[in-house]
Amino acid sequence: MLLSAFVVLFASGLAVYGSLSLNFYLGPTLVLFAWAFLVYSLSRLTRFPQVIILVVVILLATPVFKICNNWKRAIDVEKAAYARAYMDLVSKGLKKYYDQTKSFPVSESFQDVIWILSELDLVSFKSVKYTSESGKLKTERIKKPTIKDPWGAHYIYTGEKDGAYLTSSGPDLLINTPDDVVKLVKPN
Repeated sequence: MLLSAFVVLFASGLAVYGSLSLNFYLGPTLVLFAWAFLVYSLSRLTRFPQVIILVVVILLATPVFKICNNWKRAIDVEKAAYARAYMDLVSKGLKKYYDQTKSFPVSESFQDVIWILSELDLVSFKSVKYTSESGKLKTERIKKPTIKDPWGAHYIYTGEKDGAYLTSSGPDLLINTPDDVVKLVKPN
């Protein structure tokens, strides 16, 4: 009996974790596995048929998934604000670079651009200040310049002589989708 109760709690935890997971294949798989396991465990623990338990679990799970989805959305908004602030910091360095050389670094990787800006001491990567969703100004210390966005994907730098784009793929981790965070850098 105690083991079955533990299994039910474990399966519920897996379902919540799966719904918060950023991995689009693992998340739904975990959720389906966890809820199926939960239905099986509850049917063994009680005398109700699996169909009735399944209906009850679905009715109870719907608000949980909505809450998890709202949390994920709020976290993504915070991450996008941080990505914009970091790209603003890099764009200031790129504008200083343009003022000195009259061009932007052409077709360099984001890592190379960060290295160039750091070596020429055109930008200080000590902290990033950004406004959170609640409207409060936040400051995060940076131990070293990063080439990855808050979702773990690499920032992308596309440079031409008279302008540059800084891009973060956003929460879906795919480029050229509506959730991308893009910063156009033009000379002053």
